[in-house]
Amino acid sequence: MSETFICQAPRIGRHEQGRRLSLQLVRLRCLDETEHEGVWPFEGEGIANDAIRLTCAVTTRIGVEAEPLQCRTETMNLGDNYEDNRTVTLNREVAALFISNTSPYPVTMNVVLLLGEEDWGGANWDKEVKEVVKVVGATSSKGVATLTTAGVGGAIGSALGPVGTAVGAAVGAIVGAVIDGLTSAIQSMESDVFSPQDLSLFLQSPDARFEGVTPDRLIGHLDFVGHGGHYRLTYEWRFQRVNSLPTRLGMRHLLHWYNGDRGDNFLTSDPRWNGRVGDVVDGYRLFREEGQIFEPRGSRPPGTLPLYSWWNPERQDNFITSDPRWSMDPSTIRWSGEHIANGRVQDGYSLYRLEGYIYDPKLPQPPGTLPLFSWWSSGRADNFATTNSRWSIPVGDVRWSGEHIANGIVRDGYALYRLEGYVQA
Repeated sequence: MSETFICQAPRIGRHEQGRRLSLQLVRLRCLDETEHEGVWPFEGEGIANDAIRLTCAVTTRIGVEAEPLQCRTETMNLGDNYEDNRTVTLNREVAALFISNTSPYPVTMNVVLLLGEEDWGGANWDKEVKEVVKVVGATSSKGVATLTTAGVGGAIGSALGPVGTAVGAAVGAIVGAVIDGLTSAIQSMESDVFSPQDLSLFLQSPDARFEGVTPDRLIGHLDFVGHGGHYRLTYEWRFQRVNSLPTRLGMRHLLHWYNGDRGDNFLTSDPRWNGRVGDVVDGYRLFREEGQIFEPRGSRPPGTLPLYSWWNPERQDNFITSDPRWSMDPSTIRWSGEHIANGRVQDGYSLYRLEGYIYDPKLPQPPGTLPLFSWWSSGRADNFATTNSRWSIPVGDVRWSGEHIANGIVRDGYALYRLEGYVQA
């Protein structure tokens, strides 16, 4: 498995229709707190044990002829200070696949979940977990091919259920085949890593349905036990129809660009900056899509806030925010192409663009969205905002102080100070 292939939300063309398969993490409950061996390594947080990390290896296959595709998720921070019987709401999507109406079936997805407690000695999680993912990679690829073949032949067995319109779902179909290699790789890690768990899903046709009250969803849970602790992770498979023409019209991609010479992060929905990851324009490299937001020139949807962009020429810093103190009435905007002609100047920053509308951060998080957090580095004089799960805290843990977060963490010289809102995944 490639070390650099990070899972991305599937892009769906404006006129494409089909189905979207995804795995959502619903909540994490601490049934028995792990034994403490250290403290949370980020600066500015003080002593905080039980920093829970999660990385997933995802393998998918569409049809019987294609090679399985693999990626790994960026490391997720699932929160800290877990105590017995504490439950944290996650609502995070870890894997997603768009299957168009013209795609071949069957479709198979496998997700291996690596959960661990990062103590003081576990600061190398990101590096170490890549080695574990490598062990999973080759075998999960073969395993997915085997599952697909078994499903087509009707020999799925009790673990995956019957062939036909029922969805085949299994737990532990892959990990058992690599348990020896995984055990060795995990023992070399400094963090306390639980025995990996894996989930598999097999879809015989676009008419596949889960059994039960909600035929497009299946809820289950995984138990991670070890190191004196016990955590229960609730997950949800979703297999839902996508009629992208009505749902995607009125949305724009929010893209994240970075200029290394300036040390400046830059988010925009300006269509002139659309591109592919790795593209370089005017010294900025496109490395990530944060999600989708509502059109800036359309009517403001209920429950949303305008998201504005500012520029400080002295600091060479772009700044994006939904903070009403850094806003203007959208109805008073005079447009000049994609920019605002009548933007004001505030604290050295010029208001130059309305990027669009995002869901209000102080309202409940809508389904299918990602939180957009803002960070500030005084050393770099750089603002940046991201939906990257590594640069986040659980939404339920946010404590507000006015328009800022009162309990923001510090990471790599950046301070987390605001939840801007929620963008469409």
